[in-house]
Amino acid sequence: MGRLITLTLILFSASVLYSGAQAAEYRVLSQENDKKVAYQANDFYSIYYLYFNVIQALKVERHLPDEAIAEILFDTLDNLKQRRFSQLQIRDAYAGPEPLRVTLRTDVLPDDNRPILWLISNYSHDEQAVVTGEAAKHAYGTYFYLIDDKLVKYQRIKEPKTTEQLAALSDNARADYYLLDKDADNDQAGKQLLLNALDNPASRGEAVALNLTLAQYHLLDDNLKGANARLDRARDSLREMSRTERRKLRVLFHHAKQLVALYSEYRAR
Repeated sequence: MGRLITLTLILFSASVLYSGAQAAEYRVLSQENDKKVAYQANDFYSIYYLYFNVIQALKVERHLPDEAIAEILFDTLDNLKQRRFSQLQIRDAYAGPEPLRVTLRTDVLPDDNRPILWLISNYSHDEQAVVTGEAAKHAYGTYFYLIDDKLVKYQRIKEPKTTEQLAALSDNARADYYLLDKDADNDQAGKQLLLNALDNPASRGEAVALNLTLAQYHLLDDNLKGANARLDRARDSLREMSRTERRKLRVLFHHAKQLVALYSEYRAR
């Protein structure tokens, strides 16, 4: 595969957001991709994974304002749709001898000849720094399968949940799994799970989580009105909760709000 990639799980922990201080210098470069693999992923999946696997995984929100993050995501997505490499570079923000580099490119996986999207960086989570040389072989990276209009994290292909494992999940967790797996046929079932659970949620916290997942389903359907309505309902539930209860859910709400805003802005261009 050309290089050893250490795969890093994104933890949904609180982010330190851009403070308004001097922003880091950034640019998005592109280059011809000789693989010429068509990139046809639904815009929701593209923005979802770029947001979580680049912006959140590398804590870009600490260094750049929202408008810069939007520009990065949109330029990256435009490059991919044009069948080009896309590379994000950020200077003077991360420890290490070089700028942060995050490269995304389509390819064909050698062992099964299936189209994929590589995400390769020079950032080490272990070192908390940009790395070079041999250390770069173990830097943060991952890949996604391109299946019809879905972008699917490799773990969900290599290690799918069994029927028994799915049955043990909460309604919200199962709906989230259906949203991001390779099977488009179960998306409607996932949405219905959420709607049924919202008829009688176990708590206000559960109502928040259910509405935020349903908002993402609406983005998948290109239904911005529905997504914003679910954000509003989640916000209403949060307002009825104690400060301690809200603290546990504020990061989840922030991420969902950012996804809706980014998707809305991209589709409006």
